[in-house]
Amino acid sequence: MRGRLCTGTGVVYLCTFGDEQDIAWQKKYKLPVIELIDKGGNLTEPAGRYKGLSVEGARKRITEDLIERGYIRKIEKIQHQVISHTERGSCNAPIELLPLEQWFINVKDFIQDIIKTAEKMNWYPEYMLQRLTDWSNAVDWDWIISRQRVFGTPIPFWICSCGEVIPAGEKELPVDPRGTTRKCPRCGGKAMGEKDICDCWVDSSITPLIISKWLEDDSFFEKTYPSSLRPQGYEIIRTWAFYTIYRNLILTGKPCFKDLLINGMVAGPDGRKMSKSLGNVIEPEEPLRRYSADTIRQWASIGTLGDDYPFSWEECEHSQRFLTKLWNISRFIELHLRDFNGKKPRELAEVDKWILSKLQRLIQKCTRQLDSYIFNIPLEQIRGFVWHDLADNYLEMVKHRLYKPEIYGEQSKRAAQYTLDLILRTILKLLSPFTPHICDEIWSNIFKDGYVTLADWPEANKKLINRDAEETGKILIEIMGEIRRYKSDRRMPLRSEIEHVKILVSPELKEKLERIKEDVIGTGKIKNLELSVSGVDGFKIIYE
Repeated sequence: MRGRLCTGTGVVYLCTFGDEQDIAWQKKYKLPVIELIDKGGNLTEPAGRYKGLSVEGARKRITEDLIERGYIRKIEKIQHQVISHTERGSCNAPIELLPLEQWFINVKDFIQDIIKTAEKMNWYPEYMLQRLTDWSNAVDWDWIISRQRVFGTPIPFWICSCGEVIPAGEKELPVDPRGTTRKCPRCGGKAMGEKDICDCWVDSSITPLIISKWLEDDSFFEKTYPSSLRPQGYEIIRTWAFYTIYRNLILTGKPCFKDLLINGMVAGPDGRKMSKSLGNVIEPEEPLRRYSADTIRQWASIGTLGDDYPFSWEECEHSQRFLTKLWNISRFIELHLRDFNGKKPRELAEVDKWILSKLQRLIQKCTRQLDSYIFNIPLEQIRGFVWHDLADNYLEMVKHRLYKPEIYGEQSKRAAQYTLDLILRTILKLLSPFTPHICDEIWSNIFKDGYVTLADWPEANKKLINRDAEETGKILIEIMGEIRRYKSDRRMPLRSEIEHVKILVSPELKEKLERIKEDVIGTGKIKNLELSVSGVDGFKIIYE
């Protein structure tokens, strides 16, 4: 809050340096600086009788003195905001600001250039661009690149007491000036090597240049710059993304990324940030002792892009069950492909057309979403297709064709084999980015053709997309669902036969049911099936 004479805001207290606002006012109004705390966190000479005490110790002593002199009327606990070291969750120590000389890189003069360059990149999700824009517009000072630490990239300068700064020669780099001296070219004195090191973002902000061999291989650089993708967390948009965009722009004049993929943070099972103090930390080794890597990869893929995502034991269980289901489905298909000749049949059954049409639509959806770095929706769609369309429905509706070719025809069996072969190959390709280990294992064992993770991504065959077959397949699923419920209600095994079934069907559905009549008979284990045109809405099943 700023004090104003005209509005009676009262006197504003200023402490150098309590927070960043104090620093801004001290610079603006050229106020004197009182260095009350030294680098060791102890009070200095201006503190008088409290000199040498730590900050906490001084607070206690001052409180005691105030009580002794009768200046304290009331003591109570209150909560207030304190600037703390939050980069390490186990620290959270209060921060005291000290006036120290630092090295800066000019950033403020290029803020609008940084924003315009960022706008030329594709951000996933799109709203993350606004985070960078907001941060850029809120920058108060230039980039402080020096750190008072032991480990890090040295700052290659020597500083003389006369103020001369001596940079290292380009051919000298890399060089560590700490503990060394050089003759000052201005005054002839002894220039001391800079003791500070670089901020870590000084190194990481040039990663697009390093990987593209900038200034090393012009041909390679032209092919690989800008980087196709920068994956990173949202919490370092203000640092890693900001400084990388800035430095690469200054050095090359071009954007450094085509796409930026921004992920959220992994939260505890309770949805809160993982913290030892909250008792919600899940160490990586714990789930890996219970589940496979492909299980953990599925859990990680289910999160929404850009959002924090809580760890979930339930999702791991579901993912593990899916892998078991996929393995069992693959074993079933392998068993029935042993005598498959690999040839495309002359004609497919209606149920084959149904599932292959749905498979093509699945390929289209997954490709479109993965191209936009959306992982959770494709994985859910693939798992839904495998679990319900394939396992619950299609496999059950082709078993009679696979097991009894003498009744339903050899060509019908070949069509089912062809469909199963195509489905499994495609599903393993679609799943391989999420669960590469089990997909490679199944692929190499069944198809004997290297690894699916090295295979081409599937392309949708638009000729196989058949809206009429999808509608007919939906009717077949509804009929089989009613027949299953009929048997379940009467505690009949699903394999038990029904003597006679009559299906009343509307005129507009008569032709569709004729095409799937054989599948209803074979799947439902029906001895006699009668189709009768009626005025019913859709169809009605009568058991006799």
